Amino acid sequence: MEDIKFTKQIKADWLKALRSGDFKRNTAQLRSDDEKKHCCLGVLCEIYPQLSIDPNNSNAVANQKQVQGYSVFNQMFGRENTTELWTTNDDSLIDDYSEVIPLIEKLPTVD
Repeated sequence: MEDIKFTKQIKADWLKALRSGDFKRNTAQLRSDDEKKHCCLGVLCEIYPQLSIDPNNSNAVANQKQVQGYSVFNQMFGRENTTELWTTNDDSLIDDYSEVIPLIEKLPTVD
């Protein structure tokens, strides 16, 4: 997998996707088995398929947490930020991404 840097463009695209209403929030996995719900990190994988295990198969993101231990996200944001993102996503009682969006807005980019 290529080393992907967290740029302003990736950040903007991710925030736009989270706010779009096109994705429904999921917990405990990047994407639900029926592919209708995503955790906030799963949305990022959907809009940037190169973050998945197999860039030619976006379905490969479903088990990325178990296989890679979120290593791609740790490289992009740091372990603490990655943990804060997925725990906030999973612990939220709200059905949308409104609790993780402010965390993503604060993440530094490389540019």
